[in-house]
Amino acid sequence: MPEPDQGFYGKTAVEMITGAAVQKDGTVYGIFKKVQGYTEFNESDPEEQQGYYFPFILKKKGSTMTFKKNGERRKSSGKRTMCSGLKKMTGSKYW
Repeated sequence: MPEPDQGFYGKTAVEMITGAAVQKDGTVYGIFKKVQGYTEFNESDPEEQQGYYFPFILKKKGSTMTFKKNGERRKSSGKRTMCSGLKKMTGSKYW
């Protein structure tokens, strides 16, 4: 998990989540805070500028990365390395 003061597109991790922990099985614990007016996340889509976001930092390198939501594959990235990221959370299972 990122440090509380780690920046993500103009917001800090503590502005999005507190008490965060990720278990080995991928389960995330913490209190997600509703963020509003998050224009730096997606300047062109107002619907993407508010909601619940999960800030994260990847410490391992690889050739691909797959995002899953509740066990279902959502998208993959072919980027060689990703140091940090931000994922907007949707759905009732996140809060």
